[in-house]
Amino acid sequence: MSILSCDGKEGLPPGFLELPALVYQDDPIWIPEDSEQVAAAFTPSNDYFTHGEAQAYCIPGKVRAVAFHEPDFRINNQKVAFFGYFESIGDPDANAALMQQIEAWAQERGARMLFGPIQWTTAHGYRLRLSAEPGALPFIGEPQNPPTYPAQLEALGLSVFRKYVTQLVPFERAKMGIQLIHPLRDALLAEGYRFEIPNSENWVRSLPKIYEMADAIFSQNFAYTKISYKTFAAIFTPMLLKRLCPHSSLIVFAPNGDPVGFGLGYPM
Repeated sequence: MSILSCDGKEGLPPGFLELPALVYQDDPIWIPEDSEQVAAAFTPSNDYFTHGEAQAYCIPGKVRAVAFHEPDFRINNQKVAFFGYFESIGDPDANAALMQQIEAWAQERGARMLFGPIQWTTAHGYRLRLSAEPGALPFIGEPQNPPTYPAQLEALGLSVFRKYVTQLVPFERAKMGIQLIHPLRDALLAEGYRFEIPNSENWVRSLPKIYEMADAIFSQNFAYTKISYKTFAAIFTPMLLKRLCPHSSLIVFAPNGDPVGFGLGYPM
């Protein structure tokens, strides 16, 4: 069983980009990953490589994953590594062989713990979908994976470290919540604050401040790694605005014109 690998900065091993189509060929709701975008991330132009390392592994037709390490990053004062882009058809021997390579790579860099799936940082894709109600669909940006993945990773000796939950709020309850904050909204409007729907003009103009706000909002999250403004802007480009719900997304501007808050909604 041959394990193919590449220094992430130098590209991806053969079979890496083709594997998801095998894993999800019978999944009617699978949203294919953008192969060109994934490949473009594994080049020297990705500024992650100014401070971090990545090593991509693949057993063609069976399993793939990427190991990530940032020398100065710590969790609970310990050096750690991440793995991401995990996709597998479920062959236990292939999974074990590939993960052993990842663990050895991480240990060579002094990592005491391995967390995943996290692709680059939590600003990108991360987490596994553990369970859901029958017929439930993942929201944009949430993990979508075969239900066998948690058991596959547990069979490799990995265990759940953090759990997250997605909640659906009934429309009537959401309306009640909005009504409760009407007095606050009215008070802010009276002071000169503005509430605007994001568009290509006000979003791009506000992006530097939004970058600062996002860093402050998410900086205490588990495994948070600050990304550069260049990377942030590349993720949250005007193309993103085409996906936003114009009825539930907004940017709040202070009387001096600075953005001071934002909320992004996506249609189901």
